[in-house]
Amino acid sequence: MSKTQKSTDFRPKGSIALEILAVVLAIALIFTLTYPAKLWKAEDANVKKCRENMQHVYYAEITYLDTKLSYNDTLQKVVDFIISEPSGRLLKRFASLDSILGQKVINQFKKVTDQVTIKVDSAFGQGPDSVITLEKNIRVNALLDSMLSFANAVDLDTTEAFILDSLRHWPNYSTRIDSMALASLRGLFTCPTNSKPYIIKVNNDTLPKTVNIYCPVDSAYALRIKKDFKLGFLGGLKVENHGAIENGANSWK
Repeated sequence: MSKTQKSTDFRPKGSIALEILAVVLAIALIFTLTYPAKLWKAEDANVKKCRENMQHVYYAEITYLDTKLSYNDTLQKVVDFIISEPSGRLLKRFASLDSILGQKVINQFKKVTDQVTIKVDSAFGQGPDSVITLEKNIRVNALLDSMLSFANAVDLDTTEAFILDSLRHWPNYSTRIDSMALASLRGLFTCPTNSKPYIIKVNNDTLPKTVNIYCPVDSAYALRIKKDFKLGFLGGLKVENHGAIENGANSWK
């Protein structure tokens, strides 16, 4: 009985090494394409968040100064003062002042398709004897679009405050706005890039009093990122100061 010897494929060692090298190079290529992009995307988000935080800080300070008339407390005490006010008046005041928070609220309520009942005049502008008040059901997002159109038509400077005050007519929406305001107040303490607190300078001697807020990212931190092998060399990440709010004006566009 004859035995049939199975044939075995042999590959030169050099070809195996080339295949391994090709895999390594492919991984390296993917890394160089995705890793820097991931870092820059994260820093772009940090810049946006940092600037939003500074605006939240500014309006929190203004809310505090409106009541206290002078600034002698830490940011933590300012936030605690607003949150702990029993009637919720200061929280509502902060929400009405903060246009960035107001825009976030508007964006959230644009997604709401619940229906609410509003009262409308059947013959608006036709004289008092011809006006009949009717009730109409309307989706919240449609009502929001209507309010935005009105605000734009009359060139309203306080569009966000107008819409927030209108939405507060419904208690559940008022609670939702307050929840978003609380989240903003509780998350405004540090810059997301270097996790350091904002630099706040208040001048109590001027009329009106001035509140200036500065991003804590400085040249020393930027240099540290540049020299970091993983972030600066491999990722090509560069960071810079995110700006400031001085006398109510943003340093960024």
